[in-house]
Amino acid sequence: EFVRCENHLNEVNWLTPWELEGEYEYYPTEEGRFKRLRKKLFGNGHSILQDIGKKRSEEIEILRARLEEDAKERIAVFKEKQEQARKTKKSDLEKKIFQQEIDRFYSKKKGYKKYTNHLNEYRWLTDEEVQNQDEFQEEVELPFQMWRRRILTAFVVLVLFAGFWWMWSDLSQSETSRAFLTVSSNDSHAQLYVDKVLAVGFSIEQPYAIAPGTHMVALIRKGFTASPKSREISLRANDTLNIAFTMKENKFAESGLVKISAPYKDAGIIVNGEFLGSLEAMREINLTSGEYTLTLTKPGYMVSPPQQAFNLNAGDTLHFSFKMSSLKKHSAAGSDLYNGTGLLEVRSNIKEADIYLDGQKTSFKTDYVLQGIPLGSHTVQLLKPGYKVYPDERQVKLSKKQKQALARFTLSSVMRHVVLSTKPFAEDIIVDGKVVGKGEARLSLPLGTHRIDFAAVSHYRKPKQTSFVISSESSENFIFEYGVNYSAVFSPGKASAAGNTASIQQGYLLGNHGFKQSEEAGPEIQTNPIINKTVWMLGYAFKYRNPPGKDALVFNFEIPENIDLSQPIYLKIWAYRTNDLYPLVLKGKSRYSIFVNQFALKKNIKPSFGQAEISEAHFKQYPINEFLHSGYNRILISTTNSSTAYLMLWKAAIE
Repeated sequence: EFVRCENHLNEVNWLTPWELEGEYEYYPTEEGRFKRLRKKLFGNGHSILQDIGKKRSEEIEILRARLEEDAKERIAVFKEKQEQARKTKKSDLEKKIFQQEIDRFYSKKKGYKKYTNHLNEYRWLTDEEVQNQDEFQEEVELPFQMWRRRILTAFVVLVLFAGFWWMWSDLSQSETSRAFLTVSSNDSHAQLYVDKVLAVGFSIEQPYAIAPGTHMVALIRKGFTASPKSREISLRANDTLNIAFTMKENKFAESGLVKISAPYKDAGIIVNGEFLGSLEAMREINLTSGEYTLTLTKPGYMVSPPQQAFNLNAGDTLHFSFKMSSLKKHSAAGSDLYNGTGLLEVRSNIKEADIYLDGQKTSFKTDYVLQGIPLGSHTVQLLKPGYKVYPDERQVKLSKKQKQALARFTLSSVMRHVVLSTKPFAEDIIVDGKVVGKGEARLSLPLGTHRIDFAAVSHYRKPKQTSFVISSESSENFIFEYGVNYSAVFSPGKASAAGNTASIQQGYLLGNHGFKQSEEAGPEIQTNPIINKTVWMLGYAFKYRNPPGKDALVFNFEIPENIDLSQPIYLKIWAYRTNDLYPLVLKGKSRYSIFVNQFALKKNIKPSFGQAEISEAHFKQYPINEFLHSGYNRILISTTNSSTAYLMLWKAAIE
C-alpha cells in the first residue's frame, strides 16, 4: 500500500494513497528498470549498513521494529478509511436507487410534485402540503419535464424564426415591387376599394402601398356619391400617384330600402352593373324608385341565385338573401343549378370587362361565374374601353359530362394614364384640340402620338414640345415649362423692350460722385464703316481735368411682374478694343466695367475682339437674373481708370 515519494530536495518518503490526498510537499516517483534490478541483486540496505557499521546493528533492529509498527498502524488506518468509503459509496448507491424508486412511484401519482431544500434533500408533496411547510419550496424539474420544455422551446424558436423569415421575405419583396397611392377627398370617412376589394389600413391623404399594375379604384361611403365614381390607374414599381374624389351626400326626396344578407361579409354588391362596396359596409342600401338588378360577387365563389331583379317604389323595404359556395366543392357532374344547364366561369387579367355571351351583352363583368347556361356550344367575348382583348372570342361547350367550363382572356391596355403639368404657370393644356386641364391634367390617352398646345402667357415662350408619344414604356408624368421671352435692346439712338419702356442715358463718372448725365461730356457716336452703323466710342470725359473722368452709359428697362427671375436672363455686350489711344499715350488698352442695379457684375474687362472683328457673332454674354428685380432696373457701362485707349460699343441686349 506504500508509495515511494520524493520532494524538490530529493528527500524520500513512503506514504499511503490516503495520505497522498492531503500531501503537497511529496509526490510519487517511479524507479527505473536499472534501479529495480540493482535492488533485486544487492538489496535495499547495503548502503545503510555500511554507514552505520556493524556496531549499530542493534539500534537498526530496534528502528526497523518501530518502523514496522508505525507502518502497520498507518496501513490499518488506510484500510479502515477504504472500508468507510466503500460503505459510503454503497449507501449513496442505495439512496440513489431508493430515490429513483420514489420518483418513479410519485411521478405517476396525480397532484404530487418534487421539491428540494437548501441541503439538496428531496420530497414529494402536494400543493396543499407545500403551503403548510416552509422547508421544501423549490420545485425540481423531472427529466421528462425538462425534455418537454426543451422541445417546446425549440418549437417556439423555430416558429419565431419561420415567422421572422416570412416577414422579412415578404417585406423585402414588397419593398422592391410596390407603388403608392394617395387619395384626397372632402370626406375622411370614405373607404377605398381597389379592384372591388376593401383597402385595409387606408387613410385619406396618407400614402397607401399598392401592387404595381393597372387597378380600378373607387372611394365609397354609404349614403354618399363619389365624383368620379371610379378611376382606372396604372402604376409601376416605386411610383407615387395622387388622385382626388369629391363626396356628395345623397338626398333623396323619395326612396326605398334594400336589405341584403349573405354568408361572406367581403362579398361585393353590384346594382345595375355598378359596384357599390362590400356587404360589410352596405347591408342596407337606399335607392330611388325604379327597376334594378342586384347581384353579389366574390372571386372563386358561386352565388345563388345569380341575380335578383326587382322594382322598387318609394317607401318600400325589400329583403334579399344570397347563398355562396366555393367552386371547388362542386363536381363537374353536379355543379349546375338546374337540369340541362351548366356553369361558365369567365376570367381576365384586367377586371371589370363586360361579358358578352353569344353576341349578347350580359349585365356582368369579369371575373364572374355565369349560372344556368344551357348545355351546348357558346361564344364568349369581352369588351373594355381602352383595352385590346386576346383572343377576340372563345368557344366553350357544356355537356352532361362537362357541365362546367372556363373562358380566360388577356387584356392589354391601349390607353395609358398620364399626368400633364405646366410650370411655372398653371395655364390651359390642350391635347388634340381639346382643353383637358389647367396647370395639371390627369387623363388616360390612347397609345401613339398626340398634339399638345398651351395657352399663351405674356413675356413667355410656349413649351417647345408640340407633340408627344404615349407608349407602354414611356413615363407617366410629362412636365412642360414656359421659357422667359423677355428682351431689351440698346444701341445709339434706340432703346426698346418687349412691351415695356426702355431708355438710354449718356454721361460720365467723376471720382466717387456717381453717374452724371450730360449731353456735352460723355461717349461720342460715330459711324462704323464695316457695318455701316453707328457705335459708341467711350474714353475719358474731360480733356483738361485731373482726373479726366470716365465716359458712361446707363440702360434703363422694366421687368414685368410675371417674369420668373429664377430662370436665366443674360446680358449681351458687343464691345471691341480700338487702336485710338488717349493723348500722350504710346501703347494703349481698352477696358470697361459693368454694374447691374448697383451690383458690380464685372470690373476692368478686356474686350475679347478688336474693332476690325465687329459682327453679330462677336459678343460677350453674362447671366444677370440674380441681380434683377420686378419693376425698373438699370445697367451702367463705363470705361475704367486703367483705360488708355477708346472702347467701341456697338450695342447691348437683355434676353
